[in-house]
Amino acid sequence: MSVSDSNLLNYPDLFREVADALREEGLYHKALEFYGPLQQLPDYPDSGYYRDLALCYQAAGFKAEAEACWKAVAASDSISMAPLSPIDQVVPDLDTLTALHSESDTPIADPLNRLHGSNSSEMNIQHLDTTAHPAMLLSRKTRPKTKLTPFERRIRELCRKRKMQMLYNQIGELTDKARDGDWRARRQWMRAAQDLVDDFRRETDQSMQGEMERSYESSSWQTETEDLASSKEYNGIPFSSWLDIFLEYAMLLAKSGKIRSAYDVLSVASHAHVFSQSTASMSLIHFCWTACAIVNNDDETCCTVVRWFMKEYQLSTDSVLLFSAANRLCNTDHSAYNSSPTQKFVLRQLKVIDDSMMSWEPSNATLTTNPNTTRAQSVQTSQAQVQAQTQAEMQNTNIVLLLLHGYILHTAKSYTSALHYFLRAHTLSPKHPMINFSIAIGYIQQALKRQADNRHHLLALGFMFLFEYHAIRQESGVAAERQEAEYNVGRAYQLLGLDHLAAPYYERCLALDTQIPAGSESFSAEAAFALQGIWNLTGTTTLEGLRLTSRYLVM
Repeated sequence: MSVSDSNLLNYPDLFREVADALREEGLYHKALEFYGPLQQLPDYPDSGYYRDLALCYQAAGFKAEAEACWKAVAASDSISMAPLSPIDQVVPDLDTLTALHSESDTPIADPLNRLHGSNSSEMNIQHLDTTAHPAMLLSRKTRPKTKLTPFERRIRELCRKRKMQMLYNQIGELTDKARDGDWRARRQWMRAAQDLVDDFRRETDQSMQGEMERSYESSSWQTETEDLASSKEYNGIPFSSWLDIFLEYAMLLAKSGKIRSAYDVLSVASHAHVFSQSTASMSLIHFCWTACAIVNNDDETCCTVVRWFMKEYQLSTDSVLLFSAANRLCNTDHSAYNSSPTQKFVLRQLKVIDDSMMSWEPSNATLTTNPNTTRAQSVQTSQAQVQAQTQAEMQNTNIVLLLLHGYILHTAKSYTSALHYFLRAHTLSPKHPMINFSIAIGYIQQALKRQADNRHHLLALGFMFLFEYHAIRQESGVAAERQEAEYNVGRAYQLLGLDHLAAPYYERCLALDTQIPAGSESFSAEAAFALQGIWNLTGTTTLEGLRLTSRYLVM
């Protein structure tokens, strides 16, 4: 076969895949017939080619030729002498190839004739040049892509599909070990997951390129996209498993400090059509995205990603609470939390709910049907109940949004503006302990500012709401909540330097420690530390102070 053979020049990769497939099936002499012509191409043989050729020679019993190939491999400094991993040994079986031949329009002898250039099935392997110059191993020119025949595309697709399935099986075998802390299994798991993600990424990029090439006048892209969305698997792997691999791989990358790579993986998943059309899948992706940002204390990304939940579930209180909790878990200075874009975003959410509540009227809950019929009356009643329930949900969400916006302003030390939103929330729910406590802290912090007007009046207002909060908490049957109220009042007094008024509240806080179940949140250590400081400042250190230290402050 000459170098000028157009089939060899146009389809060198297909020659290589067929040779690898034959070698893996144990047909080494047949494989050498396909490996040989590739050596005649300029700059084609690389390290992987000579490595596979050496393995084929060695298995066929040609030790001298195998040794020459290994020497060529060793001549390159960038070559790894490691043997093939099981992942590289992925090829379709011969029965599948025969079935593909029978399904295609191309006779089975045709691809062999094209590859060999003759009808002969044997080849003189002594003509193979196994002493190629090592410089040939260092470069491989990119050749223009040519259109493959249906049979060639099926062969290539089957090889890739079998490889993906083997990677998926390897991930399934290593998952439990990797989760149990085996770092070797985790590293192998991540390598296999990276190959799967890269293949998925390439297919996504090719689909996007095909979409642009088809332009708007063709509906084939829409048909393919609908088929993909309606299917349940890709390359024999269910889409739910693909999503699990994406999310777990991203989390492992984030825990390893490769936060940008983790974001790239999640970005690929979020832009995939099969996932972007599912709200449940997008929720899982954004949950994982938020977790990755929290692990690396990336408050800017965390704040940006978690907004998706507030936009997707506008009338949900949980989405607002999730936004607050995610930003709270980021151990940073919360510069993104109280930034101007965040304030504007939350304010827009507030305006949407305010406008909805202002435009809602009870008369709008009725339907324009005949009121004389029983069915019309029942429909009106049902519609009114739905509207009332929606109104209640919007009011609850509005309260949480008001508090959130107030906390953002409070963190930015805009206490007067924060009090405006706290008082609006207090109008909607006057007996909520957290609202009363937030108003109290806002007034006290505003009173402690250097340019505060009528400082004593602000403090009086603050302690009025603080005592209201204390009274509400004391009615609770949970000991931890009563202890929380005692500690907060004592801390407020100590903040003003009134230690003699703060000490009794700290003592009552410690007295409630015996009623709190083990493992529950307790303020005993904080109260003991504050009380110890008060006693030390006043010079009244006693044996009681030593007892508190040994009981609450010694780990």
